[in-house]
Amino acid sequence: MRTRIFINLAVCLFLIGLFLRLYRLGEVPTGLYWDETAILVDVRSVVENWHDMHGNFFLQAIYPSYGDYKAPGLPITASLVAFAFGVSRWSLRLVSVFAWILSTITGLGCLWLVLQNTSRRNRQVVSLAFLAITSVAPWSFFFSRVAFESFLSQAWMLVSVFFLLASFHSTNKKSHSVLLLSFSVLFGAAAGYTYFATRYIWPGLLGLLVCFQFLTIKKKTPVLLIKLGGTLVLLLLAYYILLLPLTRSPLYQDSQIYRLSTKSLVSEEAQLSQVLTSNNYKDLAGNSFLSKLVFHRKVFFLKEFARNVADHLAPNYLFIVGDSNLRHGTGKHGLLLLTFLPLVIFGAYALWRKHPSLLLLFFGWYLVAIVPASLAEETPHAMRSLVGLFPLLALVSFGVVACINYWQKNQGKWSKMLLFGWLLLLCFDVFSYFYYYFGAYRPASARAWQTGYNEIVTLVENNREADEKVLLSFPDGRLYLWFLASGTYSAQELQSLPYEAYQVTSFDKLDFRDVVGATKQELEQYTILFLSQSQAEQVSAAVNLNIIDSLQMQDVTYVLARSDWAQR
Repeated sequence: MRTRIFINLAVCLFLIGLFLRLYRLGEVPTGLYWDETAILVDVRSVVENWHDMHGNFFLQAIYPSYGDYKAPGLPITASLVAFAFGVSRWSLRLVSVFAWILSTITGLGCLWLVLQNTSRRNRQVVSLAFLAITSVAPWSFFFSRVAFESFLSQAWMLVSVFFLLASFHSTNKKSHSVLLLSFSVLFGAAAGYTYFATRYIWPGLLGLLVCFQFLTIKKKTPVLLIKLGGTLVLLLLAYYILLLPLTRSPLYQDSQIYRLSTKSLVSEEAQLSQVLTSNNYKDLAGNSFLSKLVFHRKVFFLKEFARNVADHLAPNYLFIVGDSNLRHGTGKHGLLLLTFLPLVIFGAYALWRKHPSLLLLFFGWYLVAIVPASLAEETPHAMRSLVGLFPLLALVSFGVVACINYWQKNQGKWSKMLLFGWLLLLCFDVFSYFYYYFGAYRPASARAWQTGYNEIVTLVENNREADEKVLLSFPDGRLYLWFLASGTYSAQELQSLPYEAYQVTSFDKLDFRDVVGATKQELEQYTILFLSQSQAEQVSAAVNLNIIDSLQMQDVTYVLARSDWAQR
């Protein structure tokens, strides 16, 4: 293939993927999830005076946020983007588009490095296939349009892998190789500072890549093994040192407690359940020595862990429905399109015949990526396992090449008909995914994306005077974040709010509290009330309410009402 033709095709495929990601970026999904909204508040504050909403300098190891202790990678990167494009939910999600660009370019670089000993034509075809697949694959497309830390983290991780592979293939001076290794560990640390779970993935992936390098070298000697082992130890040591600001942060222990409090196989609740189940089975078996081994609590842990790993390997998850959480997928499509299934099979077969070590690398890479996700009780989890995106896309790309090679050697009537039929199905599959995403998915996922929260802010702000006190009775305790993100408040005002445990329930004459249980005297303090229609009917017995407007959200009708008895 001529270089000019290759470049033109590559640019065309890349621009198609970029267009799909920029098209209606600020509109679909329809709302901002509370994690995105909290980051937007921090970004708005950082852009104005270089400090987050709590008054901390933006270069910090852990952002307190609303008490969920976020990694700093996404807020800092989003702030840099906001300096150029302004503060908006569009610019916030633009970070993930940049992450897609970065991971696409470095992914191509990784493929060229691992295929360095193959023909130039083969590398070009694999690259074009990779560009086509990553442009339309649901897993890649979906997360490149929402501001989640894990997608940016997997981009840094891929950059780290690229520099590591480049150091293995470097034929220049030793100092050049050391520089590449330094960049690798720096971007590996950046991934850890962007999404906390990545801290446990990078060491495993590093060890896997070192083993891959050893397998691909023809002359295996003890000296080579010692050299690679020494490199692995030094990189892990450097990685540990780079993460010290994170682990030494005064917020680190609180962040660990917060994360361990969520449902997982290692939470206190889960461990207690494993112990009780183990004791029950041992008692039933007579509490013998063998029963203590067979029914040990670790056995039950491993059983649940293996089941969660299997969830991430299930064809139904990979190719048909994906993650059931509508913030992690459409719920109607897998991580890959169903028509990609033959490509995965052909790609695995082709690699097993010609590059078995590369197949083992991709499979091991995906397994390492799903380990942290498999510790959660909620599985399969498309967001937590995003580091496994590249090996899946690469495997499909090799499947495309295998199909092309097979078709070139077997251009019979049936081969042509089979190829044409599959291409028709593929086009229909791609079209139906994007038609659903930009169409039916938008209203179907409205609740998952907190659609309507911005409308609450607009409704309240457009109907109250500056001196009027407002009560907002809403089941989501994080509603205040949307008011802070609206742009009404300056950075100094954000940083001077009366936070308790990094959250706020009252500011600027806005009270976020449940109207149930409030006394008549308390209700008479408010001029305007935002509450559900059923709550309004209950309150109207104590306070006369005049309905200003209504809003339908999550199958519940909310009303904005003015109190006749309010103290002015």
